[in-house]
Amino acid sequence: MKLVNKKVKHVSFGNGKIVKADDNHISIQFDGEEEERSFQYPQAFGKFLKIMDSKIEKTIMKDYEISVEQNKLDLEKMEQARIDAKEKVKEEAIEANKKPKKKPAKKAKKSK
Repeated sequence: MKLVNKKVKHVSFGNGKIVKADDNHISIQFDGEEEERSFQYPQAFGKFLKIMDSKIEKTIMKDYEISVEQNKLDLEKMEQARIDAKEKVKEEAIEANKKPKKKPAKKAKKSK
């Protein structure tokens, strides 16, 4: 999908034009600004950017929805890994408590 030179509108920065785009980022030149601003693609379109081309908007929003779902799956995996690690530590502690503890060596009696 060709995003370069497409017009966009930002909730704070106003109107601009996409000047660079790759799979994960876009750079926008906003009207009246000298420097480009970079945004994550497609996350920015779900939050504060709108593309002014309705044909491309559908594709972008589909990419955004896929991104949201992927983020949910990633968070679920991380949470499960955290739960698994916590359970493993708990099991290791239980096993460690089952092992017989060594008695401290007796001190030799002092002779007088």
